[in-house]
Amino acid sequence: MEDEKIKKLVQNKKEINNLYHTFHDGTNILHWAAFFNNTELLEKGIKKCDINKIGGIYKSTPIFFGVYNENFKSILILIKNKANLQVVNKIGYNLLHLSAKYDYILCYLLFKCYKVPENQKDFNLNLPMDIALRNSSKKILSHKTNKKRPEGNFLNYITAFFFCYSIIFFNWLVLNVFIFLISRELISKRFNVFIRKVLAVFIFFLFFVEMFMQ
Repeated sequence: MEDEKIKKLVQNKKEINNLYHTFHDGTNILHWAAFFNNTELLEKGIKKCDINKIGGIYKSTPIFFGVYNENFKSILILIKNKANLQVVNKIGYNLLHLSAKYDYILCYLLFKCYKVPENQKDFNLNLPMDIALRNSSKKILSHKTNKKRPEGNFLNYITAFFFCYSIIFFNWLVLNVFIFLISRELISKRFNVFIRKVLAVFIFFLFFVEMFMQ
């Protein structure tokens, strides 16, 4: 009962008196702060709790809980504070497997930038792309298809650049994600070559405007 009360407080962003609380499933405050995207509590808890604590049904670290709800800001806070990105859970999923399962393309590309291996198999010998196929994760599978085309490589360069930039200029994350979504449309088959070039110029214009506003 106490566990559920504390989770409710975390979810509603209320004051937590005991940051050292361990839940019955082995999770700590960081797991649930990441799950509910309570970034203020997450930053407080990182100073007192184990950032790589294993807990939950699948024996996962807090960064996995951030991925469950695609809580990008919480994920970046954990990365910034040196969370282990190479860890796997109870069934051998790494962070790419989990992102592929839920079709979270932003998470997938971010973890690729941080060298989480795409060729790593889970305990059932599945690669992240196998998980994407099993779950019909259209965005992840589309990314794989894009890589085989020249313009797909261009997409990868754009996304990697804006992910790194958004981490450096942390408060501008939302705008950078928006720019990333535009860049995906830039590569879409719906646009001809000329329009793609126009959109490319527009995207980089937005980047320089953003730098000026900083």
